[in-house]
Amino acid sequence: MANRKVIYEACFEDYLRTAGVPYVAVDEAKKALFAGVRLKSFDFVVYSASGANLLVDVKGRRFPYERAGSRPSTLRHAQGRPEPFDHAHGPEPVEGHGRGATDSGRSRARPRGRRRLENWTTREDLESLAQWEEVFGSGFAGLLAFCYHLTRPEAAEAFEVVHLFRGEYYALVGVYRGAYADAARPRSRAWNTVSVPTRTFRELVRPIRAFF
Repeated sequence: MANRKVIYEACFEDYLRTAGVPYVAVDEAKKALFAGVRLKSFDFVVYSASGANLLVDVKGRRFPYERAGSRPSTLRHAQGRPEPFDHAHGPEPVEGHGRGATDSGRSRARPRGRRRLENWTTREDLESLAQWEEVFGSGFAGLLAFCYHLTRPEAAEAFEVVHLFRGEYYALVGVYRGAYADAARPRSRAWNTVSVPTRTFRELVRPIRAFF
């Protein structure tokens, strides 16, 4: 496994390994292959048996989402301390299954419930991923893989794919870049971010294993 500093990317890679999905991690050594291309890098090339091969950009978020100062979570971060925001991706921009080691084993195709699914990303991420699709050519598609750190035990019931990693549970869903970009709305001008309304996002995302 690549030496990944970001807990969400490490979790996603562990899921791929557990599920036996072929992939290549885009670590610093491999990024040298694209030294002449000035684009923000993605995280994994995943080879799919059911469709286009995937250029995966992992997005780490929490569920249920609680702003700083809200009631503390009943679960702890992997390092044993509360997680005030998504450390791997900076502070959240303000707007202007039975559970096994890999899957919950339940049949729900999409996350359910009324809690907000944080799904913001930057315009740069979307634009770079679109250009990477052109670099790789036909047969490859950009995928946003959202890895939700479940901050409460009951949150796992809302997802089909839940992965246990380093003593914590993470839900994994995905959406093709193109579908996300078409539905995205401006979120923060200061951070140059966009997001998809939760209701629409729930309709777009699929359990991550559906893409392999």
